[in-house]
Amino acid sequence: MRGYSLAQKNKRVFIVVGAESTGTRLLSEILISAGCQCKHSDGWHWQQWDYELPKDDTLVYHRSFPHGGQWYSMSEIFRRFTGYQFFVVVMVRDWHSVSYSQARFQEFKAIAPNIQRAYIDIFAGLKNIPYEIVSYEALQSEDYIRAFLERLHLDHHCQLPAIRDENGKYYAF
Repeated sequence: MRGYSLAQKNKRVFIVVGAESTGTRLLSEILISAGCQCKHSDGWHWQQWDYELPKDDTLVYHRSFPHGGQWYSMSEIFRRFTGYQFFVVVMVRDWHSVSYSQARFQEFKAIAPNIQRAYIDIFAGLKNIPYEIVSYEALQSEDYIRAFLERLHLDHHCQLPAIRDENGKYYAF
């Protein structure tokens, strides 16, 4: 497995991971708007790279932990991208908002253990692998997003997708 030098521009993949409901799809959508390739089916849940080998030069791949009830390892994800330089982005989000967002599709008692296991699994697979932690809350700032894209040597002048702060609804009483 090879790490990623941000200045390199050939055959690179940005791997976006995090616990469910932390914004992996949102960040992937932002990276796509900045020039990364990723084809989706099933409303963002399955990606082209789940079924076939990638051919494009600049990719984004996102995976929530767990995904569809299945726990993946980082090494499984890295193996999909043999021959690519990769850079991992670990998404985090306010715990309260993540918990209530996940409560829409799973039992509340399972949420905290799943979130904890997600980050244990993710970070266990990142030994000697370059990564950056990005918060969902930081993605509410266009200035942050554009600086992040520039640092990754992506098109930071691109048209960004619509971004909504979805945390507030979990604090309304």
